[in-house]
Amino acid sequence: MSLFDDFAAEKHFEGRTRFLLSLARTLPLLDSKSASDEVSGCEAKTWLHLDTSTGRVNLRGDSEARIVKGLMALLFSLFEGLPVKDAKAVDARKAFEQAGLARFLSPSRSNGLYAMLERIEQGLA
Repeated sequence: MSLFDDFAAEKHFEGRTRFLLSLARTLPLLDSKSASDEVSGCEAKTWLHLDTSTGRVNLRGDSEARIVKGLMALLFSLFEGLPVKDAKAVDARKAFEQAGLARFLSPSRSNGLYAMLERIEQGLA
């Protein structure tokens, strides 16, 4: 069972929020925050670093908002550790849809989530 399945299993807003807040504590943090890692389009200041130098996806991130950190951890779970070739084939938008993220997130949080996804996809291209 994936983290997205666990998220989708939470039927109530409060349960989903608690789930994301608990995921925020698991997020592998950045050692340092640089302007090049800042994600534009997020409501809260957010940084995302993608490293593929080993041929595998290694993601690190941070945000001023705990809920965004939880969303980041959820997003990272789709890609972390995968060979770059396999990561390019991940359909994150489908995972978002199946988990019901659009119904849960405000438009600004959705924009931020998609901005993080776009940053990952651009880094994999």
